[in-house]
Amino acid sequence: MLLYSPSRSRLPLLMSVVLLPASLVAQVNVLPPDGVVDLAKVYRVDANNGSEMVGSIFQDAQALMDQFPAWSAHWQTDGKDMASFQRLSLLVCAWNDAVLQAGKRLSPHPSKPIEFLVPQGIFRLNHPLLLMPGTFRGTGNATVLQVDPANWSGAPGEAFLHLTTWGTTAMAGRTVQLDRLELEG
Repeated sequence: MLLYSPSRSRLPLLMSVVLLPASLVAQVNVLPPDGVVDLAKVYRVDANNGSEMVGSIFQDAQALMDQFPAWSAHWQTDGKDMASFQRLSLLVCAWNDAVLQAGKRLSPHPSKPIEFLVPQGIFRLNHPLLLMPGTFRGTGNATVLQVDPANWSGAPGEAFLHLTTWGTTAMAGRTVQLDRLELEG
């Protein structure tokens, strides 16, 4: 079941399902025990830097792998190089790293739902975002996620939201909730 708010969306919600290898899940770190992942606190994402390419923020590939260990490992497991990773936005890298790391908490042992806090601001998306059971909540007055077609690094026509399953029953019966996030094309 997918719940979506706010009531005014300019873009239909498109999702796909991604099956992640167990070896990838095993190499990520566990996030805070309270189940709340604040992208502003953990990854220092804000309205000023969230749309910036990570290659302009971090000096080299090793710094990116240190900052986004789960997402960079997933990226490389997909056969992509770190040069292309450097062209992703900070919000995309932070969001996807947080989801991949949090997935370890849910798989193989289900726990309480995880909440992802997304800072206030307008963020350009140049790659699909991963989703998992839990709540993705915008903070402040407005959190706007805009697809950036000019810099899109996903496949043409690819859904910009991907539901990850980790190939386990730990996800069964859980919901994904998007709250106070405005999606724009």
